[in-house]
This record gives sequence, C-alpha cells and structure tokens, in this order.
Amino acid sequence: SGAEGKGFIDESWAKSQNLQFRPLKRPFDIEVFDGRPAESGQITHYVRAGLRIADHYQKNMLFYVTRLASYPIVLGMPWLKQHDPQVGFAAHTFTFNSPYCQKFCNTPAKPTKIKALQTVPKKFLRQLEQNIPQSLRRKDILPITLQAVRLYSRRTRCRFFTVTLEQIDRALQNKSEDLRLPEELREFQD
Repeated sequence: SGAEGKGFIDESWAKSQNLQFRPLKRPFDIEVFDGRPAESGQITHYVRAGLRIADHYQKNMLFYVTRLASYPIVLGMPWLKQHDPQVGFAAHTFTFNSPYCQKFCNTPAKPTKIKALQTVPKKFLRQLEQNIPQSLRRKDILPITLQAVRLYSRRTRCRFFTVTLEQIDRALQNKSEDLRLPEELREFQD
C-alpha cells in the first residue's frame, strides 16, 4: 500500500458494521497514486475499531473514512512501517513477528504465517461495487489494481498498454484530413 494514512475504511462497509463516525477537526483532501485528487472527495470523518488479522490484534485503531473501490480496509505505509510484517512475496504470505507486534499487538511468541488474499472475497464484492465512481458506472471500464492487471497478464499472456484521455484528445486534434488507406495497405482493402 502506498497510502500515507495509518488506515482507511470504506464508508459503506463501515456503516454496514455499525461503526460510529466521528468528525475530523481538520478535514483533508487525498490524492490517488498519480497525484490527482481522489474522486471520493475530502476525508471528513474517522472511526475507531479493533483490527484482527489472524492472530494479530490491534485495539482502537483509527481509520479514515472514504470510498474504497476494491477492499473494505486499506492499511497505509505508516501502519506497515510501524508493524513491519515479514512478507514472503513468492508464497503470498506475511507474518507479524516484529518487536513492535510482540509488545503491543497481542501477537503470540510464534506468530502464524498468514496466506494473503489474491482477489476480493465474493461476499464483499457486491457491496464494494456500489462504490465505483458514478463516472465509471455502466461502462466497460472498471478501476482495477496494477497487481490484478499483472496477475491477469501472466495467466493469459496478454500485453497491456496504457493511454490517458489527454493523449487521446491530442491525437484526435492532430488527425490528418487524408483518411485514405496508406498505399502499402490498399491490397488488403475490402
């Protein structure tokens, strides 16, 4: 996670869990990974809740309330740095065995190795799909993570390319008036 807060929680999921929303004294804006303002708008509230991940437990954690596209909770870099889980990238596992967790998170002396999720559980998917921004609803465009794209491309041997709307607009403005097929392609013309 590149998120700079300790933790973020999806607004609709937090409501479904009957968590108490508390107003922030100083609301703030958030940006997505490329520096654009998040469509979810300003962070105005937070909740406090316990966080349990297998045998790792943290009481009274602060989560900023926002609309998340894929998961009910996102843990930020400050949280990850503080808890410093041991990550097994090849096996998709992590273990909370840092000195901090041993002291403050009720973690056993020999913590459990946790298998990470590779996709969103179906029981959360329907609820989270409601949070797709209005501008992307009912279109063949969905926000997905780079991790999901990489996983899909490995499975299907597809190649992916990116283009921004600005690049498309620029290309359309510079289009040639000559719409004839180039000479070298005319033999393939219908």
